[in-house]
Order: sequence, then structure tokens, then C-alpha cells
Amino acid sequence: MIPTEEIKKLRSFHSDKAVKDKFVKRVLAHQKADRIAHGFYWDGGHGCAVGCTLELSNNDGAVHKHFQEQLGVPESLARLEDYLFGTMPTDKAAKWPAEFLKAIPVGADLSLISPKFIIIILKDLVKQNYVKDDKAVVKAVLDVAQLWARVLKGDVPKNEEWSAAWSAAESAARSAARSAAESAARSAARSAARSAARSAAESAAESAAWSAAWSAAESAAAYKMSRTLLRLLKKAK
Repeated sequence: MIPTEEIKKLRSFHSDKAVKDKFVKRVLAHQKADRIAHGFYWDGGHGCAVGCTLELSNNDGAVHKHFQEQLGVPESLARLEDYLFGTMPTDKAAKWPAEFLKAIPVGADLSLISPKFIIIILKDLVKQNYVKDDKAVVKAVLDVAQLWARVLKGDVPKNEEWSAAWSAAESAARSAARSAAESAARSAARSAARSAARSAAESAAESAAWSAAWSAAESAAAYKMSRTLLRLLKKAK
């Protein structure tokens, strides 16, 4: 996600409004026909956000690179669009490909959108109640945010600086994300378990409740992040 010289020179939709119009029209047609779906890139009629945009499968493993080549949108943003689509609720996911493309101005430099997005998300973690009271977690998250802030200024940190911060921050991020669902999941699990007559049923009920609560929390977080990304894209120049 650190912008290379190639990415810095790239301009959205190759500075051609006709390119944007072509792909927006395509994804809107897929949306209207209910052909946007989770679980695969493209099967010749249905597909995910990236698949329906390109009408390409990922058989060569380079579908996000093709996105960059055809739309002039950095590969890192294609991967981010893909991740958010796959995680957000189905009803909102169907609208996401068109929202994503519409938000991008023609001819914009998008090379710093990913670092800006990462910084916002990391700082947002710190603001949450389940993070801000843990000084070690706060430091780990803010240390990585600071490295990305240097990227925005053109001062790319050395590999050893990333390595030193990454391990602690990765662990902190997993802990923070899981905590978002933990309280609701435990409550739902206990309720389900109490209604079960046997220990085996209790175990199954707890597992199902935990999974459902975690999935719901993750979907809600993805949708919130998608709104943040749209705001950044709309401001790009």
C-alpha cells in the first residue's frame, strides 16, 4: 500500500470520463439484475464487486492488477473494495460496487488514499472504549499510525521500523476487533445455553451464538469503514 512511482503517476479512470461511465453503467446493470453476489469473482453471469466491475474471474490470480490497469485505480484500493464487499451485509454489499466507483473523481491521484484510510481506522480503534483503557494497545496502534503518517509526507520508514511495530500492532488490532463482538456474543451464548437441555446442545448453542454475534459485529464494522473510504475518495484530486 506504500505508493510507488508507478502508482503516483496513475490517474483514476485514466483521466477519461467515458471510462468511468462505462464501468458505472456496467455495475449498475448487474445491481439492477441482482447479479452481484458473495463467494466468487465471476462465473459468466454473476460476481463480486471486483468481478462484476471487470466481468473477469481470478483464474490468473491477477484480477486486482487488471482492475488497476483498466480503471486507473490502484490495486490496493481494488483489494480494499473487495475486502469490504466480502465482509459487509448482503443488502449493502450489492450497492457497494456502484457507490465505490461513483465516489472516485475522474483524473484523481489516489496514491495516498490507502495510507490515509489506514491512519483513520487505526486512530478510530484507539477511540473505542475497549481499546483506550489499555495503554499497551494504544501505543502499539499509534506507533503504526505514525509510520503511515510518515508515508504521507514522503518519508517511507525502513523495513526494520515496520517489523518492530508490526507484530505488537497486529496482535493489538486482533484483540480490539474481537472485543467489539465479545460482550454481545457471550450474552447471546449464555442465553442460548440456558435454553438447551443437554451439555452437547449447550456447547452447540454457545458456538452458534458466538459466531452470529461476531459476524454481525464484523459486518457492521465493514460498512462503517466503507463510509470512511467513500469520504476519502470523494475528496481526491
